[in-house]
Parts: sequence; C-alpha cells; structure tokens
Amino acid sequence: MMESYAYHLLKALVMLGVVLGVMALFFYALRLLQRGGRTGAGRTSPVRVVTTAFLGQRRNIAIVDVAGELL
Repeated sequence: MMESYAYHLLKALVMLGVVLGVMALFFYALRLLQRGGRTGAGRTSPVRVVTTAFLGQRRNIAIVDVAGELL
C-alpha cells in the first residue's frame, strides 16, 4: 500500500524533532555535569586571581593566590 508524501514528510519531521530533543537533553545534562550539579555549591577553586596588569602586545602578568600563597 502506498502512503502519501504528506505522511512521510510528517514522519520525518517528527523523527527530526525527537532527535533534536534528545540532543538538547544530552547537552543540558553535559552542562550540568561540568558545573557540578544545579547549584555548584561547595565547589571552590584553590586558585584565585588577585590582579592582572597589561605589559604590552599579547603580554600580561597576573598575581594569583594559590592555597594561601601569592604567586
């Protein structure tokens, strides 16, 4: 039995929506994992940038606090 072109078009669009939805959920979950959950609470970095200074073309210097020591 021959199905119409409209049926095939609708089927293709629904499947495209399903695939895009699965991809969106995957990237959302990946972003949550990179941030450490919904809030990101309890995650502190041992490195903190105190100040930076511009020295010239593509040259910068930074003072950072690493575990209580300034470098």
